[in-house]
Amino acid sequence: MPSQGKKGRKGKSATRKPKRKTSAKLTTLQKRFCREYVADPRDAAGALDRAGSKGTPQARAVTASRWLKEAKIKKEIARLEAAADQTSGKRGAIFDPSLPLKKPKWEAFVLAVFNQHEQQNYGEAYLAAGYKPGTRDAASKMGSALMKKHEVSERLKWLQQQAADESVDTARERSQRLTRIGRQNLLKYLREDGTMDVAGMKADGVVLTQIDVQELRVKGVEGAQCMQLKFKTPDPLRAAEIRNKMDGSNAPEEVIHKGEITNMPPTPRSIAEWEEQAAEARKKHEERQRKEGRS
Repeated sequence: MPSQGKKGRKGKSATRKPKRKTSAKLTTLQKRFCREYVADPRDAAGALDRAGSKGTPQARAVTASRWLKEAKIKKEIARLEAAADQTSGKRGAIFDPSLPLKKPKWEAFVLAVFNQHEQQNYGEAYLAAGYKPGTRDAASKMGSALMKKHEVSERLKWLQQQAADESVDTARERSQRLTRIGRQNLLKYLREDGTMDVAGMKADGVVLTQIDVQELRVKGVEGAQCMQLKFKTPDPLRAAEIRNKMDGSNAPEEVIHKGEITNMPPTPRSIAEWEEQAAEARKKHEERQRKEGRS
């Protein structure tokens, strides 16, 4: 007679369910997660997002925390870190966005996006970098995924910040320009024949406010023409005044009002005068409203 299993309190056989074995192989998403985590271990949920996870931020945070406790994930991260040590020897160093990216296609992609200025198209930039996806839709998706990488996004932010800083002149540059206007002397560019040394003016950075070029015909010579150049320079006294205001070295301006203030009623000396002025103003207001109603 076959032996029966142990029965529980209700008389049913207490059979244990076999434990489900976890696969030792990593999925594609887990491999991407490990690579992104090694590249930037500061944000595990962000690494999972860059890897292509479609879950919510809360779900990504829970999944990333659970994966980091698994042995196969730890093993893959250790392998990638060891490979990074052998190639560069600088694992854990702070990423420097001022340096070009190590992967040439990544750097080309960043430069392509940067040159697009406001109308950014990651798909076009992905193609310009040398990638060859199957369709334009695939290029757009892959370009968006590439832009989520920490090195790529930080490199682009650095380039944009540098361009913004260079486009706006500093207070020192403005002060230097005003000083150059106050010191420039056009007489040293005047030649003996009465012409101006335009090349020298350009080389020295002479500031001009207006330039007019006119064509003149030479009398007595058919078809002969000459060019006449007229220009204006900024007022050096005005430049010095502006620079003094910037430095705060000018004397404070004093504004003195001269004359009488009109259309103002006299100040009442008592409550009775105040009530009389208020009644008169109310009467004028009612008359004005009646006139407007008639018209």
